[in-house]
Amino acid sequence: MTVKQHYGLKFETVRAEGRKFHFANPEVSIPGSMELAQLLNHLGASESSYLLESINDVISSSTSEISYSLDNSQGVWVEYAPPNCTISGSQTMTLIDLKSLVEEWISFTNS
Repeated sequence: MTVKQHYGLKFETVRAEGRKFHFANPEVSIPGSMELAQLLNHLGASESSYLLESINDVISSSTSEISYSLDNSQGVWVEYAPPNCTISGSQTMTLIDLKSLVEEWISFTNS
C-alpha cells in the first residue's frame, strides 16, 4: 500500500485550456487526508523539490530546521519533530511517510 492510499488520497489530472492541472483529492472520512491534500495542492513544481530536500536534511540530521512554510500559502506548513512531523498543526505522521508521499506526488506531477 502506498502512503497516498494509506491516507485515502487520489491523485488526478485535469486538462483545461491546453494545460495540465494536478490535484490531490482527500477521502474526508480518513484522518489526515484533508490536511495532506491541502499540503500537496499548494506545492508548486519547484516547491515539491524544496520540501523533499528539507525533509531529507531533517532525516539525516544535517539541519536544525524546525519547520517548513510554503511560499504561496500562509495556512499550510510542516513542523519537524524527528522522527515525526505535523502538517498545518493538526496531522502528525512520520517523516519517512511524508518523504514517501512527497516523492509519490513529484512522480505523479512529472508524468
